[in-house]
Amino acid sequence: MIALTWTYLDQGFHLIPLIGKVPASDLLPLVDGRPSWMPYLNRRTAREEIRRWFSRPGVNIGALTVVSGLVFVDCDTTEDADWWAAYHPATSIVTRTARGFQFGYQIDPTDRTVRNRSGLFDRRIDLRGYGGYVVLPPSRHPSGLRYEKIGTWPLVDAPYFDPAWTSREGGRSCGSRGRLQPQTIHQLERYIRTIQSIAGKGGHNACFRCACTIAEAGLDFDQAMKLFRSWNEACAFPPWSEKELRHKMRDAFRKVHAALTDVPS
Repeated sequence: MIALTWTYLDQGFHLIPLIGKVPASDLLPLVDGRPSWMPYLNRRTAREEIRRWFSRPGVNIGALTVVSGLVFVDCDTTEDADWWAAYHPATSIVTRTARGFQFGYQIDPTDRTVRNRSGLFDRRIDLRGYGGYVVLPPSRHPSGLRYEKIGTWPLVDAPYFDPAWTSREGGRSCGSRGRLQPQTIHQLERYIRTIQSIAGKGGHNACFRCACTIAEAGLDFDQAMKLFRSWNEACAFPPWSEKELRHKMRDAFRKVHAALTDVPS
């Protein structure tokens, strides 16, 4: 694993350590008292950090998008990946994920206008832009499957991302506001992606609002946590720890379901 991190680093990637798909909080520096990968938006990862992080068993490789010179289009099903590939330029940087494919495109690393977006084209397609990250091969998915490189992966051979590809469709950017009343899990997922949690900018309240929105939908606790974790990866800057997420979801369940006493710990 660590041998590949040197290749990614030499390509200019800003790397972060992950446990599964979530930043490894015990390895990251503290910002306002919380572990955060935000410092790596402004500087590349140091080689001594690479040695310390990725020599530890079980740590996956993450890369911050845009500042690494790449954005990724994340297609969560093979059907959506086939659709994307049919209408957009082929790229030398493709990852096979546990459920679909991610397509990487070059971008000016100083561009801050291309942001994370979800539900593009009313499909399970997300854009990992500035303020986001992706899991790099050969990291291991929580399911046990490994992320797999497809293509040759030289950065210089990847086409440049054209914002026009995604500028005129119905996806929402994290942080935009809406009044959708979710009726299905898919609608609920799209709705909560409009809630953005940013440290120092009302992040605690936004995170709890998201938890309450999920709790109100009538899901059981395990289903709610699965959805909450997915939101956390895409729309929390920096992401919350598993312990913090469970605490907020327990509080949300108790608030929404006042008579509920059996809330998981």
